[in-house]
Parts: sequence; C-alpha cells; structure tokens
Amino acid sequence: MGMMSQPFTGERFWATPDGAWGESAGKRYPLRTHKVSDLSQAILHTTSPEHYDGALKHGLDRLTAAVRMIRFGGETYAVAMLAAGHIDLCLEPALQPFDIVALIPIIEQAGGGVTRLDGGRPESGGAILASATPELHVQALNAIAAGEIGNV
Repeated sequence: MGMMSQPFTGERFWATPDGAWGESAGKRYPLRTHKVSDLSQAILHTTSPEHYDGALKHGLDRLTAAVRMIRFGGETYAVAMLAAGHIDLCLEPALQPFDIVALIPIIEQAGGGVTRLDGGRPESGGAILASATPELHVQALNAIAAGEIGNV
C-alpha cells in the first residue's frame, strides 16, 4: 500500500492490493498507465537537467533524443501523473528511500514498473526510472545505459 497527497491541487493518489486510485474534487477514479510501448511516442518527465552529470547526463541526453517530449520539474507529482496515464516515463537521478517507497505500489498497481537504473528494486533510492509499460521500461533503460554502463 502507498499514498501520495498533493495539497496544492487537492489531489490524492493511493494503492491497495485491489488497485490504484486517485481522488480530486471529491471524485474517486482508477489509475491506469498509458499503454505506450515505443520510446519515440513517450513523454518523459524528470527533474532539472542541472542535477545530472557524467554518464547519467549522457544517458539523459540519449533518452531525451529518443522520446517524443520532455518536461521538467514535478518530482513525486510526476510519478502520480505517470500512474494516471498522463505521462509515460519518470527519471529521477537521486531519490531518497522516503521519496519513492510510498509511490512504488501506486506505479505498480496502475500497471507501470519502477526500478533503479541498474534494474534493481527501487526501495533503497538512488537513480530511479518509472515507466508506463514493461516494454517502454526496457527501451528507456537501454537508452540511458547505451555505451556507458552497458545495456540492461
């Protein structure tokens, strides 16, 4: 189970073993990721590019060149937007465990996937990628890793 609240917009997002849900203006709705499976059609959301350097910066450059559109800012709210089907990829270079743990069930119950960039489970934090579909996740990890870290 996990929960994320966005007081500024009056939205709340949560997951239970039965699914992922959102609520806005007193109306509850199911969360489902967008079923995009090709990187060239994906919308990527990440924090400011100023937070990237070295191999990770090169990976971000390759990923942004491969996707349809990129947006910056939003952090955990962007993850909720991924679960709601509004964006397709969230890349964050340095999350703490407390930043991601409550969001993992929301992403997974909405149909998406989330890992560290090395493909491991994200609970320990670090550089994290969340994706709308498994196919998109593999493509994005490979784009980030190509030539620098080795393909996933």
